[in-house]
Amino acid sequence: PMAFTDPASGTTYLYAGGSAGAKLRAFELNPDLVSLAREVPVETPSRFTEGAFMHHHDGRYYLSYSSGSWRESSYSVHYATAESPTGPWTYRGPILTSDATRKGPGHHSFIVHPTTGDWLVVYHRWENQTGDGPYRGSRQVCVDRVEYDADGLIRPVV
Repeated sequence: PMAFTDPASGTTYLYAGGSAGAKLRAFELNPDLVSLAREVPVETPSRFTEGAFMHHHDGRYYLSYSSGSWRESSYSVHYATAESPTGPWTYRGPILTSDATRKGPGHHSFIVHPTTGDWLVVYHRWENQTGDGPYRGSRQVCVDRVEYDADGLIRPVV
């Protein structure tokens, strides 16, 4: 689960769901940030599997999430945007994907660097030098800079 406070309304939402059934769920939290006020109906965005994360940048809401099976090199991070923290979502595509030796980037968070103001994405991946599959390498924690284009869309991290 991931908690996000909407800078426009001050409402805090809890995002959860995934894996079996791959359904995104959102809940409005009470002001105590411990109890649920209500479940908020949301659509599940394209290619959603698990690990939802919400952030807000320049007036737009970005819902990012893991897609695919963590056991496969197709495991990746995709995102969708909206004008509200509960959608409707416009699917935008992948942010993090596998390459020849680094497989399965997933389960991530976005943060703002405290001194530079740069957006960063923190995630894990497999260093996989001996073949396909997550059990033939080591898991790594990675941090990469996030760049937005002139339209506010996230450029894929390479």
